[in-house]
Amino acid sequence: YWIKNAYPEIETVASRIFDICINVTSVERLWNMAKLCAGIIYNRKFYKESIVSNIINSTLETKIQDNNLETETQDNNSEIEIQE
Repeated sequence: YWIKNAYPEIETVASRIFDICINVTSVERLWNMAKLCAGIIYNRKFYKESIVSNIINSTLETKIQDNNLETETQDNNSEIEIQE
């Protein structure tokens, strides 16, 4: 940090070359926008992950149901063969 009155040109150089926010209000605005951006990205990532996990869970449930149905069908067929 610098003493503004002693080195007034540093503010101009920093803002023109590095595009650095100089005053407190712009820094606060910058941090708020960064938080907002991070929040949006996190929510988007979380939403995508939840969709993928829901698809995986539903696929696993369907496979389990198919396996149970197959087993039940085989049991019924074997009972019919025994009765004949």
